[in-house]
Formats: sequence, C-alpha cells, structure tokens
Amino acid sequence: MKSIYLVTLFLLLIGCKKDDPIKHDYRENYLGTFKFSSIKSHLVMCFDTIPPCINGWKIVSKDSCSYTNKIELIDSNKIKIDIWNDILGYDVYDNIISQTFLPVISKEGIISFVDSINIWNIEGYYIGYDTLIMEVIYRPGIGGYETYNIKGVRIK
Repeated sequence: MKSIYLVTLFLLLIGCKKDDPIKHDYRENYLGTFKFSSIKSHLVMCFDTIPPCINGWKIVSKDSCSYTNKIELIDSNKIKIDIWNDILGYDVYDNIISQTFLPVISKEGIISFVDSINIWNIEGYYIGYDTLIMEVIYRPGIGGYETYNIKGVRIK
C-alpha cells in the first residue's frame, strides 16, 4: 500500500507540467517617458594662459533646452533615445545628425554607441532605472567643438 502511494505521488510530480518563467527583457527597465535637459557649449581654441581660456579652450556660447520624450525599444539590440528635434551637425558624408540616438544597453545600464563615427564622442549611463546621463562631443574640424551634457529623468 505504501508503494502505491509513493508511485502515485511520483507520477503526479513528473506528470505536472511546469510553466516556463516569463522571459523578461532587461531593457524594459530603462524605457519610459523622460524629461531631458541639455546644456550645449561651443568651444574654440585659445592661446591665453588666463581665464576664460582653460586648457587651450574657451567657451564662446552656451545654450540650454528641456524636452520630454520617450525611450523605446527599436530591435533586439538597441533602444531609441530621442532627446529633442535639433541638428547636432553633419557626418563625413554630409548627412544631418539629429538628437536621436540608437545605443545598445547593457544589463548594468551602460549605453554603447556602436554606430557613432570618429568625429563624435558619445558616452552615457543610467543611474538606477530613472536617470540617464549622456555626454556628446561633436568635433567637426580643427579649432572648435561642441559639447552636449544631457540628463534625462523618468516621469512615467
């Protein structure tokens, strides 16, 4: 009798189908509606040794902007970060570069810009899931460059 109970219990345990856990895409934690603020600085070369010339560069203009937009999934590797509708500059083929970025994101929140070209230096990371920090440096040629310090905070 004891063996019948054990066999029955064994068959019940084996026969029950266990559902696979729902696969969660870690990138979904980094998506949502964000309020972005950006500070754009235009720097030029200088040869003075006193301020405002710092380390051979002088800020000649500064501008700021705020914009609300979504960070979305694009494909199996990338997310879409659309900061605002502004032209950053041009690539080596004279294509307009806008402030829409398509980076790859790691589980740790580090974003990699695999498609950026050599006149751009783009770095970014998340602080938790709710704050995105990015720095974009555009160097179109000798003698000057532009920096964009961008911060996005989740609102939804």
